[in-house]
Amino acid sequence: MMTKLLTIREQMRKIYGAYGTYIKPVLHFVTMLAAMIIINANIGARGLLENPAVVVIISLLGAFLSVKLMTVVLALVIVAHMSALSIEIGAMVFLIMLIMYMLFFRFTPKDGAVLILVPMLFFIKIPYVVPIVVGMVCTPFSIISVSFGVILFFILNYVGTNLDIIATAAATDGMGQMTKIATEVFKSQGLYLTIIAFALVVAVVYFVKRLSVDYSWIIAVISGGVLCMVVMLIGALAFDLNEIVSVVSIIAGGIISVILALGIRFFIHSVDYSKTEYTQFEDDDFYYYVKAVPKIKVTSPEVNVKRINARKVKTSTKTNAGSHTKVKTTTKTHTKANVNAGAGAAINKK
Repeated sequence: MMTKLLTIREQMRKIYGAYGTYIKPVLHFVTMLAAMIIINANIGARGLLENPAVVVIISLLGAFLSVKLMTVVLALVIVAHMSALSIEIGAMVFLIMLIMYMLFFRFTPKDGAVLILVPMLFFIKIPYVVPIVVGMVCTPFSIISVSFGVILFFILNYVGTNLDIIATAAATDGMGQMTKIATEVFKSQGLYLTIIAFALVVAVVYFVKRLSVDYSWIIAVISGGVLCMVVMLIGALAFDLNEIVSVVSIIAGGIISVILALGIRFFIHSVDYSKTEYTQFEDDDFYYYVKAVPKIKVTSPEVNVKRINARKVKTSTKTNAGSHTKVKTTTKTHTKANVNAGAGAAINKK
């Protein structure tokens, strides 16, 4: 089973290496389309952006953009929805996102996908996979981008939950609603609980995976998932956050997130601990103790095509003593065999 999975992984890598130029835009398009659908479903305040044709056009545009520019486009879409409620709310959201992006591009410019994925996965109830995967493939500085993604989700979630009330009140008191949104979001205990939990998970997974112990990556993933569930459960019960997260969603989402993270780990880090080697050497100043763990590599099976040559043997006829007997020999197939010259000799039947 493991060999088959490894073979599939190698085949997928080869396919992406050969056709990555075409696969990457498709992945960008699908991500952009999913993000647009989620945004419109939760804060769809501007009818034009909910038009299916507009959604497809923006998604097609995202297919040819970098991840950084995709996040910028999605941020502008969110600001456009917010400004449909009131100019003041749109300006506030734009200012918050501007500050986020200034810090984001300064410290973690390569984590643009995190800002998109955190709100998306929150809405589909499996957000805990993000800090686990970020801890595996990024550095602790990525806590900044994860935190910004959490803030973005809480803004979108609050506006989406209270959309009708905000739209009605903003028509007469846009500035008051802007202040209320900022106050409600940034005084939420759930916001700070989630940021703390995700930051701890990123740090724990990052440092545990670097330990010189067998199966450190698997231990890191499982420990990160358990830690996230424990912190979120304690916070949900202590601060009564059932409106934001429930016990069932935390447990179910945590288990699914761990399974998904283990699947991602399989594709980015597969080693054979049974063949671990230890060595040591020294120079003038230090002794070096080295643990070498080989990667698991499986080559795709090669298919050898063999040609099969068919040779026909002539039919011979022979008459004996007034009787006429006709002997026929059928076509024989020879592979890797030497056919003697007398293979088609006639058979006398008396």
